[in-house]
Amino acid sequence: MVTIIANAGQILPFVILSQWVTGDASLLRLKIEASWIMAAVVAVLVSYVLSLAVSSRRLHDRGKSAWWLVVFYLFPLAAVQVASQVFRGDPPNPAYGYSMLPVLAVVIWGFVEFGVLAGNPGPNRFGADPKGVMAVEVFD
Repeated sequence: MVTIIANAGQILPFVILSQWVTGDASLLRLKIEASWIMAAVVAVLVSYVLSLAVSSRRLHDRGKSAWWLVVFYLFPLAAVQVASQVFRGDPPNPAYGYSMLPVLAVVIWGFVEFGVLAGNPGPNRFGADPKGVMAVEVFD
C-alpha cells in the first residue's frame, strides 16, 4: 500500500515536468512561474527516490533483485515516449492505443507485484523476513 501511495505522488508532477521539458504545454495551458517549476522538479525527484527505495525493499521482500525496477519504472516511460514519437500525427493514429497494451500489462503486473502479493515467508537472500514471523506448521 505504501508503494501505491508513493507512486501516486509522482503522476501529476511527472506530467507537469515532462510537458515542461518537452515544450508541449497542451495540458497545462497556463504560465507557470520558475519557482513553481523548481518546486515541482524537487517534489518529483524526492518522490521518485522514495518510491525507488520502497519498491526496492518490496522486491527484496518478494525475493527478487532491485534490477526488476528497470522493468517496472523505465520500460513504461520509454515505451510511452517511443510510441508517442512513432505514432505522432493528426488525426491520432489508432495504433498508438494498441502499442500501449504492453505498457498496461507491465503496470498491472507491477501493481500486483508491489501491492497485492505477499512477501516470501522467512529469510531470503536479501535478509530476514520484515514481518519477523516465520510460518509455523499447524499439523505436524
